[in-house]
Amino acid sequence: MQPYSTYRDSGIEWLGSIPSHWEDSRLGLSLARVIGGGTPDTAREDYWAEEGEDGVPWVAIGDMSVGGTVRFTKKRATPAGMVAAGLRVLPVGTVIYSMYASVGAVARLGVPAATNQAILSLVPKESLTASFLYWWLNSIQQPVLAFTRENTQSNLNAQTVRGFPLVVPPLDEQRDIAAFLDRETERIDSSIAKKRLLIERLQEYRTALITRTVTRGLPPEAARAAGLDPSPRLKPSGVEWLGDVPEHWDVRRLRFVASINDDALTDGEDPLRSISYVDISSVDATLGVTRFDEMVFEDAPSRARRLVQDGDTIVSTVRTYLRAIAPITNPKPEMVVSTGFAVVRPINLDADFASWVLREQGLVDEIVARSVGVSYPAINAPEIGNLAVPIPPVGERRAIADFLEMSTRLNDELRHQIENAIERLLEYRAALITAAVTGKIDVRGAATSGRGSVESRP
Repeated sequence: MQPYSTYRDSGIEWLGSIPSHWEDSRLGLSLARVIGGGTPDTAREDYWAEEGEDGVPWVAIGDMSVGGTVRFTKKRATPAGMVAAGLRVLPVGTVIYSMYASVGAVARLGVPAATNQAILSLVPKESLTASFLYWWLNSIQQPVLAFTRENTQSNLNAQTVRGFPLVVPPLDEQRDIAAFLDRETERIDSSIAKKRLLIERLQEYRTALITRTVTRGLPPEAARAAGLDPSPRLKPSGVEWLGDVPEHWDVRRLRFVASINDDALTDGEDPLRSISYVDISSVDATLGVTRFDEMVFEDAPSRARRLVQDGDTIVSTVRTYLRAIAPITNPKPEMVVSTGFAVVRPINLDADFASWVLREQGLVDEIVARSVGVSYPAINAPEIGNLAVPIPPVGERRAIADFLEMSTRLNDELRHQIENAIERLLEYRAALITAAVTGKIDVRGAATSGRGSVESRP
C-alpha cells in the first residue's frame, strides 16, 4: 500500500504528518457526545436482575476484556436501577472507553447496554463514524498514557477524553479505513487464535508425556533405545490417583526418599546479608523460576526464609491452584524462597527424576485437592511428605529424566517460536491500525480488494 500524495504537519509530535485533506480536531469538539455511566445501589436487590429475569446489560471494565465487542455482561440492571442511577440505554455499536483500571481499553457494544462510572460512552455526530472512532482510539493507547494522572492507579477523566486529538478524514474514507481494519484485524486475530490453540495443545502433550513417563515408564520406542522392556507388566500401586505402575517399580512415601525444608534463615541473620529472593509469583508452572529479587535481609519480607540448593524442587504450599512447582538448577548464591514453598531435597532419589515426579499431573492434582481453604488454599509440608511417589530402578530413573529433559526442551522451544510469532503479529496489528487511521498508508483501494492481507505475510 502506498502513502497519500500530499501531507501536512499535524502539530502533534507523536502523530507527525497527516494527509493534507484530513481535518484535525478534538474528540469533544462537535465530533462526539461523551456520556458517563454509573452504578445502581448494590445493596438494593430490586435494582439488579436475577438470572432469567429481564434487565439491561450493565458493562463493567471486566466485561470489556472479553474482546472488541461486548455481547455479554456479568450483571444486568432493572428499570428501577437504571432510573435510580440516571443511566440510559446505549445502542448497539456505541464505542465505550475505559477511564480507570485498564486505562484506554476500547470496545463496541454488541447489545443495547448501560455502563458503570469507569467507562465513557462515545456517540459520534454527523461528521464521524463510530467504526473509525473505535479504531482511532485503539491507535492512541500508548499516547494516552501521557494524559493519565497517577493516584493509586493511572486514570483519566471525561474532560481529558473530550480533549483527545482526533484526525478526521472524509466520511467515505473513514468507512474505507474501518472496513479495511475490520477485515485485516479479523484475519490477524484468527491467525493468533490458531497459534494460541497450538500452544494449548503443546502444553497438553507436555503434561501428558510427563505423566505417562513417570508413572508407566518410557514410551516403547524410547525404552528399546535405552535397553529397557518396552511393555513391562503392570501392578496396582495401591494409590488411587497413581493407578497401575510397572511391576518392577517400587512405590514409597516422599518423606522416605527426600527431606523437606532442611535449611532456613533465622531472625538473627546479618541485616546486610545479600539474598536472591523467589516468591510464588516468580514461578511458572512450565518455565520454572522466571525471576528473583536481589535484596539485603533487613529489606526482605518476613516470608523470605527457606534456603535452597542445586537439586532441590520447590513446591507451593499456599495458593496451590497456581501449581507453582520448579526444580532448582544452578541457583544464584544465597537463593532464598518464600515460606509459601516446601523445599524438597532428594536423599535416596535422583534429583532430576524427583523434579519430574513432583510435576506429574496426578500428584499436583492431589496436592491441590488436599489443600484447605477457599480464597487462600494451603497444604502443610508434612502432608506433602506423605504423598506416595513411584520409584523405578536407578538406571531407569536416569533414562526417564534424560528423555523428559530432551522431549520437553523440544516442546518448549517450539512453543517459544510460536509465542514469538504471536508477538510479531500483535506488533504488526498495532502498527497497521496506527498507519491506517493516521493516514500513513492509503487503504482506500485495499478496503474491499483484500490487498495487504496478513495471509501474504510470513
